[in-house]
Amino acid sequence: MDFRTVFVLCALAGPVLGDSAISKPRSCADIRQFYTGKGFGTSGVPQAEISVVDSALSWVMSSLPVVDGALSWVMSSLPVVDDGLSWVMSSLPVVDGALSWVMSSLPVVDGALSWVMSSLPVVDSALSWVMSSLPVVDDGLSWVMSSLPVVDSALSWVMSSLPVVDDGLSWVMSSLPVVDGALSWVMSSLLVVDSALSWVMSSLPVVLCPG
Repeated sequence: MDFRTVFVLCALAGPVLGDSAISKPRSCADIRQFYTGKGFGTSGVPQAEISVVDSALSWVMSSLPVVDGALSWVMSSLPVVDDGLSWVMSSLPVVDGALSWVMSSLPVVDGALSWVMSSLPVVDSALSWVMSSLPVVDDGLSWVMSSLPVVDSALSWVMSSLPVVDDGLSWVMSSLPVVDGALSWVMSSLLVVDSALSWVMSSLPVVLCPG
């Protein structure tokens, strides 16, 4: 018998012997016993290849519960995926509105950028003026710094002169009573002179026109 025929018979042996598709696979000894009883011979069949195929089929059959669990998880996840897709679809108008707002704002942004770009020459001119003015400012600061010793000397002279000024003011303040006394004497003398002048003026008619 061709070994490919035996391979097919091995794959179908479980259901034929009354097992379900996910039951434990039969061994090749069971298959040989079953098919020998049916009048088939197994001489010349490659036993090693059948053993490998049997192991592969056993692994596939044992993996079916895992695959079934994975499929169950996928099927149970479909409502969540469907809800997610529904949320995405319901969000599309909001996203579309946001994109429309962005697109409508682009002219404003473009205008602002154009204004910025057109202002760059003015800013550049201002910066150039500032940079060209720095030597003048530097010269001014240098002059100020070179003048500080002169200013410091003048302030020192002023500070050293303050005692002399203070003494002068003290002398002036102490002289005020004398000046006040002199002024009082002058004022009293003026009164005497005024009285004398009044007497002289009243005596003139008598002197000029006697009798």
